[in-house]
Amino acid sequence: MVAFLPPSESVHGRRVASLPERCVSHVIDVIAQSGVQFAAAFLVAWEELSGLVLDSVAGGGDVGVLVENLTEALKGPLLVSIVLAWVVGGVLEVVLTRFFGGSLGKILSGLEVVDASTGSRLPPVRVLLRWLGLGWAAPAGLVSPAAQFVPFFGYALAWFSPRRLALHDRLVNAAVVCRAPRSVLPVPPSA
Repeated sequence: MVAFLPPSESVHGRRVASLPERCVSHVIDVIAQSGVQFAAAFLVAWEELSGLVLDSVAGGGDVGVLVENLTEALKGPLLVSIVLAWVVGGVLEVVLTRFFGGSLGKILSGLEVVDASTGSRLPPVRVLLRWLGLGWAAPAGLVSPAAQFVPFFGYALAWFSPRRLALHDRLVNAAVVCRAPRSVLPVPPSA
């Protein structure tokens, strides 16, 4: 029988990361990747954007026209920035997971991605496949707005797994665990 949020199991003596812990680490990753994308869009289009702003300020222009012009000017750079953020995000995910056990969000959250069978770090090919399985194989916003929700369907499987395994974890037999056990306060002796 499939149970919703069954009691969690440990992986080689390490506590499996809870779903809220995994969500927090994922949000950190999304924020970092969005920052890269935002910065890249403005760096690529800086000259044109600054010219539009200066022209608008000098001419006492309408804010609505300025926003429309800025939006039009960002279309090409936005595409470049999405691809750049995807590449940078993928490289960071693969390199950090391979050498440090997790993405930036996982590292900051105290989590680690390990082989579910051995408890050791994943080899590079499995790290790459895990990242692709997460749904980042194509910049989701370019394919379809609905494609942005694909990773969340994979995460739904974790709600029914004692090891909290999402689809991308199951694809490569990985588990997300806590780096160090939570400290436990000593139990006072009975009187």
